Amino acid sequence: MIADEYSVPRKVLEAQPPSKQSLAALETGAIQAAESQPLSALEIAHVLSVEIAGYADLPMDQQTRLLGRLLRIVSHTKELARAQKADQLISLPTGEGLTLVFFSNPVAPVQCAFEIARAIKDHPEIKLRMGAHSGPVYRIADINANRNVAGEAITTAQRVMECGDAGHILLSKTVADTLGQLGSWAQQVHDCGECELKPGARIHLFNLYTTELGNSVLPERLCSNDLAPLQASAPVAAKAIASTAPATKKAKLPLIITLATLILAGAITAYFTMLKSAPPRPLSTSVFHEEFPNLDRWAKPASGSGWAIAKERLELKGQEEIIWVPDVYVEDFTMQFHLKLLNDGGAAWALRVQDAKNYYLFYLSGPGGLFPNRFTSYMVRNGMRNQIGAVAIVPHLEANGEYRIEISARKNEFVHRIRINNMSGEFAAEEMGRVFNLASEIEQTNAFARGSIGFLTIDKERFQVDDLDVWPPQTKPIEPELPQ
Repeated sequence: MIADEYSVPRKVLEAQPPSKQSLAALETGAIQAAESQPLSALEIAHVLSVEIAGYADLPMDQQTRLLGRLLRIVSHTKELARAQKADQLISLPTGEGLTLVFFSNPVAPVQCAFEIARAIKDHPEIKLRMGAHSGPVYRIADINANRNVAGEAITTAQRVMECGDAGHILLSKTVADTLGQLGSWAQQVHDCGECELKPGARIHLFNLYTTELGNSVLPERLCSNDLAPLQASAPVAAKAIASTAPATKKAKLPLIITLATLILAGAITAYFTMLKSAPPRPLSTSVFHEEFPNLDRWAKPASGSGWAIAKERLELKGQEEIIWVPDVYVEDFTMQFHLKLLNDGGAAWALRVQDAKNYYLFYLSGPGGLFPNRFTSYMVRNGMRNQIGAVAIVPHLEANGEYRIEISARKNEFVHRIRINNMSGEFAAEEMGRVFNLASEIEQTNAFARGSIGFLTIDKERFQVDDLDVWPPQTKPIEPELPQ
């Protein structure tokens, strides 16, 4: 009989629990052995802590299967094999995952993290969170005389990992500073700010992700910390004051006058900038209608390579920066548009847009999207996404399918529905012409009470938008009937 590759070995299952006497003798012998060995030299290690998210809530048999699969996946990563061959790795089981301690190569933990993240894409049942840190350790022998390590680097890597959610690869500032010197990695490192581990103890975190790997959403724990992100450097004015230590009152006076002048000039500039950037009055009595003959009314990213006008339709592909309409600024409203999916990735749109980095984001993911067959909503603040809802979708999306998206925004509630206009797959006969409720989301903070509308892509979506209408309740009181 061939054993299941994820099962617990028979010897482990059949082993009898040790007696109290044997445990006491074992403990005494281990303590004496440890005390008799000299402390190893302090070393700098590069640590990756890996954990199955939500492990403790799973049934025991599922825990065993998932942990077995995880260990098998990790054991096949190239970075781990390279480090083992060079005798530059010590791996430590943690109960809910494992900790990998690399020596000599500071990039090894993040390289291994990406390899693991790529491999588990074929295992959606495994939800991981990972954390990396570089710091001091001592090599020691454990109770069975096996190689082990202990020290600050292990503890900190664990705490970094615990600040994340499923999919996150978080880094300490030490690791982020190292990657920041490497062009191939620097673009994937994103500052998250501080996370409070416990009262008075904070750590500065960075999120490592690409369009395919990692989790770009701000960790939930950071969203609830209410801590301002750390600044990369002190403000210019503060630097000027700190570096200027006048020895006499005569030296202080010119500095005060200069600073006062700068502050006044800054206030004047800010005032006129505010006037210039103040949004127009909310749309109240007219309808915004767009057939996309061009994009003259739309604010477009400087790069602009991911959007185009194709047969009077807005087409987006690889457009991760938002395209939006500055002169539409609405409170309560209804919005409709025709959507054609050019692949099975899905589509994304933004509501209550304040600017290019602050808005509500809604992601309709098709079977080939980042979150297959799910409708996910976010609040985007300063370019960082915070998930506020996610539901499975009932209709079947497909490449070249055409749909009518209907949205109702009232206060802090957003109701979405989708009408199937045209599809040719196996579900066409069943779903053609039907209307499905996607989601009814309530954003508790109501951070953006009014704003514009826009479109963008999240991952590999490619889609077209046309026949777009936005109107306030007063103009068109008869709204589309929402499904029960």
